[in-house]
Amino acid sequence: MNDRELAQIKKDFEAKRPIYEKDAHEVETLIKNKLKGENFKTAYVLSRVKDADSFLEKIHRKGYGKPFEQMTDIMGIRVVCLYTEDIKPISKLIGTIFTVLREEDKSLALGSDKMGYRDLHMDVQRKTGGSPSDSCKFEIQLRTVMSDAHSIIDHDLSYKKTPALPEELRRELNLVNALMELAQIHCDALRDRRVEFKREVECEARDEAKLVSFLNQPIIDETLRVYTKKLFPSLPIKEQIHSLILRDLNSDKYKSLKDIDTAMKYSKEFVDYYRAQSDSFKSGSDYISKSLGYYDDVFLTRHPFAQKTREAIKEFKGSHKSMG
Repeated sequence: MNDRELAQIKKDFEAKRPIYEKDAHEVETLIKNKLKGENFKTAYVLSRVKDADSFLEKIHRKGYGKPFEQMTDIMGIRVVCLYTEDIKPISKLIGTIFTVLREEDKSLALGSDKMGYRDLHMDVQRKTGGSPSDSCKFEIQLRTVMSDAHSIIDHDLSYKKTPALPEELRRELNLVNALMELAQIHCDALRDRRVEFKREVECEARDEAKLVSFLNQPIIDETLRVYTKKLFPSLPIKEQIHSLILRDLNSDKYKSLKDIDTAMKYSKEFVDYYRAQSDSFKSGSDYISKSLGYYDDVFLTRHPFAQKTREAIKEFKGSHKSMG
């Protein structure tokens, strides 16, 4: 390809680049929404479009004659996962959104004795028309947080640099890669252990013979969820209230689920009274928070209760004192 042809291709690319940027952003948003709809947690999803210099460099390096048709990564999407085992199911979800032209698991080339990129690369194309760039192939990279961190550092230090690094520094960079891979293995294992912990707590909650052991569990996100569902199986957990309960509890006073259970039993008469005149008991979390508010003045002060709830608590406590 001569200089005149390259100059024209660069001009064409720069004219199309705003279209590619718009399309890449749309694809990024589409993937984010799909992941959210399927309850996949990711660290982040990013999109990018090659700049002109990178576009021309790859034409030269690969010897492309028709770069707009041949190049698969003019647009790129990076999906960064928290855990290794999320990569495969997310790739399957992506396969339902786009036409997958090629899929490459980079870890397969490493074997058992090498460290390096363990990303999953997918060359895809939109299934429906509508944009001038719909016919353009683009690349989706799926990787973990640790892999992405190493990739960013490696890219800055050695990507497309010849020679990349002196041997001693290359060895140190490989060591960093090994440490990050080991860190990811430990993060994956911690997630598995947390899932197993929740499963064990759920088993205790279902077995009345293990009720004492269940109520002795510490108060953390998973145990409070299981406790809430045990008491109110037909009601949802309201995420915002659930989080605020954990935030507003006095950790010196509430050591285990037994302490919350004590508050629930103490407040039952008030909850029955207030429920009869209020439509604010729509989740199990509502029952937990209002019981704690009645039982514990400190929690009542910390927690953002509606004014009508505060007045109901004050009124009920006042009536009980007068009867006493």
